[in-house]
Amino acid sequence: MKIAVPCCSALVLALATHPLAAQLTRVVPANLAQRSGTRSASVFAQDSGRYQQLIEGQEFCRITATLREIAFRRDALPFSYNGRQLTSVTLRIGHSNRNAATMSDTFAANWAVPLQVVFKSSLQLPPALYTAAAVYPFNIVIKFTRPFVYIRPVGALLFEIEMPGSVQFAMYFADAAAHPTSGRVSAFGTGGKFSTGEQHYMMIPEELSIGHTDTVLLNGLRGNYPTLAILGASNRSYGQLNLPFDLTPLGAPGNHVYVSLDVLLPVPLQFFDHWYAYIPLSIPPDRQLAGKQLYFQLVSADPRANALGLVWSKALDLFIAPYYPVQAVFALDPNQAKGDYQYWRRPAGLVVRLGGYQFN
Repeated sequence: MKIAVPCCSALVLALATHPLAAQLTRVVPANLAQRSGTRSASVFAQDSGRYQQLIEGQEFCRITATLREIAFRRDALPFSYNGRQLTSVTLRIGHSNRNAATMSDTFAANWAVPLQVVFKSSLQLPPALYTAAAVYPFNIVIKFTRPFVYIRPVGALLFEIEMPGSVQFAMYFADAAAHPTSGRVSAFGTGGKFSTGEQHYMMIPEELSIGHTDTVLLNGLRGNYPTLAILGASNRSYGQLNLPFDLTPLGAPGNHVYVSLDVLLPVPLQFFDHWYAYIPLSIPPDRQLAGKQLYFQLVSADPRANALGLVWSKALDLFIAPYYPVQAVFALDPNQAKGDYQYWRRPAGLVVRLGGYQFN
């Protein structure tokens, strides 16, 4: 279904010149309006860096929002922070052609169009005393020099903080949040042996999330065995076959089919001292896959290994990280074109309070 969007310039003019009512606010993530987040971010702990955060529009509006400020708060660590001044801070804001799952670690790749500068000045960070039971106020406030009209059908909200100073650390952490559940990969079952005595040895990624590619390293093989990678939706059944299925009666003792044979992909081996392969696990940027369980197994042809001529590996349980509509990229050098995902690419970002006069 296509969403009709009025001419952008006319819409911006109409919204920006609308009679101002009392300012409204929206906290993202909304569930942290009355409690602290689960992480700490060092964005304001030095006066040099480049921080970019993407927020999907459904978190704060249906179609449009007229924004006049953005605010942050201190974190929940048991320390008090002295107030200090950041001598030069630039805040840019705009739309992104990405979402939280596909956000790039290259800053400019996330712009739908070049971002607008809405603040360029020094920024005073207020003193922040630690109070055990406190929900801290959003008192790190950046007021825009002009309103920004966000239009959800154009893309996600993207803001960028740039500080060109020196990387001189000071204790001042901001409140941040990450999805409480990350993706994970774990092994189960046992693998069969090749005729030369080895088994499939797999080095596995630590996390999986939609829109990203991780790699399984198959290592230490003594022969160039034809190999298939199997990706399945079940570890309990495949058609009428109950899993795991013991292949001993078929002439392959010690081998089992652990996963449903839903997707089969050839795995070309390479040689350097031994045979190995890098097997990409590419998770499409499909939100319906978030929080889902998939299963992975390898099978190789080795006619001398057993009467069946097949060697099956142990299996991997793949849990894809649940979806979270916020993501962030950070670099200590503001001139870097690329940054690092916060918290090892687990969906995460600063807890923010957006202020404005329209959240429609």
